[in-house]
Amino acid sequence: MLPETLWKPWQPRVYFPCFAEMENTFEFTIQPSLKVQGWRNYVYPLYSYIKRAKSFSQMVHQYLFLFKRDEITFDVHYLSCDGKYLKEIGRYGPFSIGESFVFSADKDDLDVQQRSQDLLVLFVASRGRFDKLFSSPGNMTARYANAQAVCGYRTGFFARALNTRKGHYGFLGLNPGISRSAKFESGILLMNHSSDPTYDKIAKPIVRLYKPGGSYLEAAFGEILPHGFLEKFYHDLFPNFDSWVGDAQNVCSVSEYKGVSFCSRLNVPILYQSQTTKSIDSKDIDLNGLYQYNDPAYKLD
Repeated sequence: MLPETLWKPWQPRVYFPCFAEMENTFEFTIQPSLKVQGWRNYVYPLYSYIKRAKSFSQMVHQYLFLFKRDEITFDVHYLSCDGKYLKEIGRYGPFSIGESFVFSADKDDLDVQQRSQDLLVLFVASRGRFDKLFSSPGNMTARYANAQAVCGYRTGFFARALNTRKGHYGFLGLNPGISRSAKFESGILLMNHSSDPTYDKIAKPIVRLYKPGGSYLEAAFGEILPHGFLEKFYHDLFPNFDSWVGDAQNVCSVSEYKGVSFCSRLNVPILYQSQTTKSIDSKDIDLNGLYQYNDPAYKLD
């Protein structure tokens, strides 16, 4: 479990894996869309309260957000890959609309053993949109690079209730575009995150690998501790991966564990075998890799 006061319920947050053997860079730009757009923004909180979509307290907080338009700050924390809280890095900002926040995870504040391990970096924003409580301020981009590989993806902050103690079925993690070649190999990373810092549920997902036509392979992914992540290559999950996939197109995997919504990422390291010594700038490549899907067509039995 994480410290109970690590974030306030309305504060948006996002987790990213931070790999020991790579340069890890994270960027966020405060978008103009955060501005209050018009009179509807002022009427909406009262309307939601009348319709009982918001409590009186939430309505009051909403109007405070509207009239007190603070600039956004970001608190940064390190967690271990098994979800243990390691260290608070600090607060960055404030940032105004049009400004950018860039964080390079050099891990200098950690001990030698921690720097040599894969970690999670947690970003907590001070607020979401100026016109809405429990909202996201936008998307953050992660870029990873070393001498052999470069990859990245973009995903959003979230402030909604997720994996709380209240029962829910959970969203499926759907990862399309799975393949393997001499240049790259597909893997999957599942994150057992929550909007509750005291969340303590261990997830044991099942992964199914689907081919067109509905045939599939099934495997246990392993235990993911609360607020932690686990990464595996598909050929490790499915020993006959190459022969079973063959030349099939549109292969996808579906991950599920009843009652838990995963942050599911398809990892495709792109390998470069250049004859020159020219370095690769990870900013030149931006791969989207976050998929969360809830489709009954892919529901596990």
